[in-house]
Amino acid sequence: MKALITLTPAESQKLIARAVLSLPEFQKARQDGMIALHPAAAPTFIFEALTGRKPEGIWTRGSSSRGDCAYRRRSLGIAPPGSRDP
Repeated sequence: MKALITLTPAESQKLIARAVLSLPEFQKARQDGMIALHPAAAPTFIFEALTGRKPEGIWTRGSSSRGDCAYRRRSLGIAPPGSRDP
């Protein structure tokens, strides 16, 4: 049996968050150590699963435009895709 499943970006990030939460390394850090989350889209779902509430403050959700990525690559001296000069 074969199946094709299409997920929205939010659904796929929730799936990734569930996978991260089930990792033995994550469970060990949760029990014995510290967990640090970068304020981005996928970690938002990890935060919600851990606390039962949505994060407050500045958390980014969405995507970067190609121009933004190309600009950042140039500022680091890395040529953007399809470009011959940095």
